[in-house]
Amino acid sequence: MTEKPILTRIQSPLKNSPEIEGGVDTAGDAVNSSSVEVTPDQLVLGKPVIDPAELDCDDLAKVHENANLTDGRARGEYASLYPKAAWKQITFEFGYLGALLLALTLCLIDPALSKSEIGGDAGVYTTYFFQFEIRSEAVKWIALTISGMLGGTIFCLKWLYHSVAKGAWHRDRLLWRIVVPFNSALVALFTGFLFASGAVPFLKDETLDTPIMAASFGFIFGYFSDNILAALQNFAQKIFGTLGKD
Repeated sequence: MTEKPILTRIQSPLKNSPEIEGGVDTAGDAVNSSSVEVTPDQLVLGKPVIDPAELDCDDLAKVHENANLTDGRARGEYASLYPKAAWKQITFEFGYLGALLLALTLCLIDPALSKSEIGGDAGVYTTYFFQFEIRSEAVKWIALTISGMLGGTIFCLKWLYHSVAKGAWHRDRLLWRIVVPFNSALVALFTGFLFASGAVPFLKDETLDTPIMAASFGFIFGYFSDNILAALQNFAQKIFGTLGKD
């Protein structure tokens, strides 16, 4: 019998890297910070290369557990990685995003509480909170914008708790977390304008005619606003080209 190679535990070189920007991942979901067991001849440029077919069920279960659940910590290792000063800012970021989440959710459930009817004979919708009067034609665009901001807020909350758990949180991300919900709201709104105008042929013009449909698409546009901006940038580069270096 041939002896099974001794597995060597290594750490991913991206474990202590800052949050990654420019796509879907900004805090470590796609970056696996946990340790992985591989043989020495499976190391290429410092990164583990594993063929799942070569691993038995126990090995696969262990890799899956390490990759998704432990955050690179040993069993019983409960102490926080961050000092109290860091936790003050983490708490502030969570409080800010949580307050946005609550306020935006209340805005979206306003039609369920208001006695006013959207699209009624009066042509004006009166909100339950603060009694604002809004033209019925504008309600769908407001719903689209609010849902876009909500999607961006949830996106930020997701990467906040991921980055804290995986040890990738840092103070310089504060401005990003403050700006992204508003950025997502505007991206959702103008993406809706593109679809409603017929400039983008993927959806029919009447897709956003109702506030419920507008809110549904607004959330998706806001949550994936980074992807939308990246797609628009690629489109602009293909149509208009890029600036050459002098």
